[in-house]
Amino acid sequence: MKTCPFCHNYPVQKYGIQNQIQRYKCLQCHKVFTFKKRLNPEQIWQDYPEGKQSQQQLAEKYHCSPRIICRYLEKVPKALLNSSTKSSLNLIIDTTFFHRDFGVLVMIDFPSGKAYLSSKSENRKR
Repeated sequence: MKTCPFCHNYPVQKYGIQNQIQRYKCLQCHKVFTFKKRLNPEQIWQDYPEGKQSQQQLAEKYHCSPRIICRYLEKVPKALLNSSTKSSLNLIIDTTFFHRDFGVLVMIDFPSGKAYLSSKSENRKR
């Protein structure tokens, strides 16, 4: 049985559907919420360079806004950005610009497919 994520009361009542997602209302605290799965930042990070998808395409795939995808890309887990112990790398380097003043630089080791560097590029106006 589903319980309220705020007051942990049960049962909760179905309260309509919004954007193809079932909404619920707590009968005790009267808050409205969904049991939508949380986004996995590691999966978004892997999908971004591998599929060469834009933030808009990822937003459509994960049913959220492009701004949310941008936030997840900005807070990429540093554990995914392994520094290499190899003496040489075969890198694929790509920068995707959004608007005229913001872009994301990604460096990927071609044989392993692991990301080694991610940074934001900003066009500073003087």
